[in-house]
Amino acid sequence: TEGLFRLSGQATILKTLDVKKINEEVIQQIKDIHTIAGVLKKTLREMSPALLESIKDQLLNLDSNPEVEKLKNIVGSLSEENKKPLQMLIDFLSEVAANASNNKMTPANLAVCFVPNLFSQPQSMEEQFAQMQNSAHLNAIFTALIQNNNQIFG
Repeated sequence: TEGLFRLSGQATILKTLDVKKINEEVIQQIKDIHTIAGVLKKTLREMSPALLESIKDQLLNLDSNPEVEKLKNIVGSLSEENKKPLQMLIDFLSEVAANASNNKMTPANLAVCFVPNLFSQPQSMEEQFAQMQNSAHLNAIFTALIQNNNQIFG
């Protein structure tokens, strides 16, 4: 697979990097764009609580092609400490998607890469199974977030 967030970065850097100590200086020392992309995904994956965990059930209750107003209301219910990083992430991913012809990252491709990092990691086999069952639906919802960024966060 190709695309900005689909190729692996330098595994040794990603394994040893403490996301709590990441700053601009650390990022500037990393020369590989795929490693920087990996740092972003690792940072999201290690957030506690996970960025979208508090609204997961509400998102799962939406249609796969949700009404923008419903999605906006659910996102609006996030705490400020989660809403602002989500808005920054969606703004960034919207820009990435706008250049899909160059980077091969459409909103749907970005959803596949990012959704697993936005919710708590499954601990049991049952949770892993549920995550697999819900992944396509959550990917569709996240795709809609990217596609409707201006209406949701405008």
